[in-house]
Amino acid sequence: MMLKNRWKKAACLILTIISAVCLGKVDVKAADYWPDAPETLSPSVILMEESTGTILYEKNMDEAHYPASITKIMTTLLALENGNLSDMVTFSDDAINNTEGSGIARDYGEQMTLEQCLYGVMLESANECAYAVAELSLIHISEPTRPLYIS
Repeated sequence: MMLKNRWKKAACLILTIISAVCLGKVDVKAADYWPDAPETLSPSVILMEESTGTILYEKNMDEAHYPASITKIMTTLLALENGNLSDMVTFSDDAINNTEGSGIARDYGEQMTLEQCLYGVMLESANECAYAVAELSLIHISEPTRPLYIS
């Protein structure tokens, strides 16, 4: 009986070794089953899962670009929700110096009403207006009692 069990164990061991040698490894890569990237016309794209921040898809994610229209729309929405159209917006050095691309040629310390700035953002795609409005909106959101002059 003992001899029979030893033969069974030896046979199992030999079959296991033969199977491992003959079959080898089977490489399975997720890339083989991952769907192809979507076709996009935009030069840069990022798609994130909201709750974890996991990047699901990106294309040229680290390239710098001028603010996109959706960013300007969101800036306008936040300004409308948190400000008053008669608020005065003062163009800071940052609003003038940190923007390129489309604009309406504002000057350092120049003032416009929030309403005028939002027209500049939405009709002329004015980057300096969007920047100044974002600064004003940040003040309204974070510190509502702070003076509205941005320097």
